[in-house]
Amino acid sequence: AIMAAGLDAVTYTALPKLPSLTFDISVVIDKKIEIEEIEKTVKKQGGEFLKEMELFDIYEGANLPEGKKSLAFRITMHSDERTLTDDDMAQTQKKIFDRLTKEGGEIRGL
Repeated sequence: AIMAAGLDAVTYTALPKLPSLTFDISVVIDKKIEIEEIEKTVKKQGGEFLKEMELFDIYEGANLPEGKKSLAFRITMHSDERTLTDDDMAQTQKKIFDRLTKEGGEIRGL
């Protein structure tokens, strides 16, 4: 009966054998800049280890300059070949922060 219903075969992805690293970034940018532009920048600078990027907060209002918004992202890094180190994370953060700053963003919390 199930086969007759035309249901697709169930597939799965094996759980990773090595741990991931996760960190958050928050950047203040001009309201006119599209979120997609920031996402592209972060993904490009994140390199081969960047596996996931989730926008979890958009803030506009008090404590921010006029015409600005704050975006907060959760970044997940992972390698199938080796356990990533704090240095790997620090280097990736630096690349992302440097590029966002060059593009007019201000990193919050630094």
